[in-house]
Amino acid sequence: MSSVGSVIRAMRAQRGWSLRQTAAKAGISASTVSRWETATTSPCIPELNQLLSALQATPQERDCAYQAVLKPRALKIVSEKSPNAPCSAPAPADLLRAIRLRKGWSQEQAASTIGVSASMISRWENYEAWPGAFQLHALLLALGAREPEIVWLAQGGDRHGAQPLSLPTSAADLARFIDDAACNRLSIDPSLLDLVAVALECRIWNRYKAGDPVLPLLVEACVWRSRILLLDGRVVEAGKKAAQALSVASKCQKFEPYWLYAAHVLAKSSAETYKRFRPIDGAAILDDYLPLAKSFSPAFEVWFLRSLAEYAAMAGKPSLAQQANDDALKCDRRPEPLADRHNLYSHALVKTCMGQAQEALRLMEESPALDCNPNDAPLQQLNEACLWQLALSRSGREEEAAGWGRKAQTILEDNNMWQARARTL
Repeated sequence: MSSVGSVIRAMRAQRGWSLRQTAAKAGISASTVSRWETATTSPCIPELNQLLSALQATPQERDCAYQAVLKPRALKIVSEKSPNAPCSAPAPADLLRAIRLRKGWSQEQAASTIGVSASMISRWENYEAWPGAFQLHALLLALGAREPEIVWLAQGGDRHGAQPLSLPTSAADLARFIDDAACNRLSIDPSLLDLVAVALECRIWNRYKAGDPVLPLLVEACVWRSRILLLDGRVVEAGKKAAQALSVASKCQKFEPYWLYAAHVLAKSSAETYKRFRPIDGAAILDDYLPLAKSFSPAFEVWFLRSLAEYAAMAGKPSLAQQANDDALKCDRRPEPLADRHNLYSHALVKTCMGQAQEALRLMEESPALDCNPNDAPLQQLNEACLWQLALSRSGREEEAAGWGRKAQTILEDNNMWQARARTL
């Protein structure tokens, strides 16, 4: 199979366009197109689509280009997948439906966008037929699919080691599925978690419309999805989903402990997004739900106190931060509470914000817990990198701080975390 660079070069040559002409028509720098053609870098799907539109590529040319760029990425994903840890994934038809539902489009809207009938979209979503490569990519781009999702569906869901995952329909089966998923007992492919959550939500809504008493189950599904979105750095979307979960929870007779995750997600989305940084808003939400957290268990109380201390410290409320931090350490019944990475992170952040950055650094350097492990969730990596940057900067070690600042920026860019705000003060 030809590389995407050779495909682009051949299309450009066929039209008699220079590299600069092609770049200008596509609104992309000539150096970027040159790097693609020489295989120094590879375009992402939206960039490739932008270039193909400028070249007025035929459906056959688009198909060739998409296959050239996606096949190597799919193979890379396969090679990185551990054979000892097979993942599970729903059928491609279920995923395609979930992408459309996440966009909020009807089958008619999706069909009109790519020039097919609504009945054809229905056939694709029921696996009675499957779109060609050009139609599939056009639809996925219109629906705003993320690149890992495009890679998966472009391969027809055929991934090494992937086990078929049937999505349940009955209320009892849906409840068991969500419980297993929330406890990480299903080994769902991480790149597809959001789509699985969307599909489950829709099925529960259908049960609710049919008259089944499934409101608590709907809260569970919304909470689970808000956590998925947050860990992926999609803070704004996570906050909206958490607010929806709490709104539905207010209509239920009993508030379950697991639903506190929604309050925690809402606090984070209120405090720190790419548009603003208002930690006092996050502290207020956590303070409101703290009595409820205390009523459930010491673990929930420690969690909320720890987060409250972080936001109070960042908001310049030293007395509240110190009190919450001390209370969290007292409530934690383990022999060495600072051995826990989350406790250590909160404790170090509070000390840094309260003018004790050198003491915070001493604790951080004595423990391997805050190592910004690339296997951790992107948001966890980002927060730890920003803490190192902040503590080093306030200790006068500017060169090291700058290095951690660059690392934080790389994490943001590599994970497309445009909704997240780095915790730099």
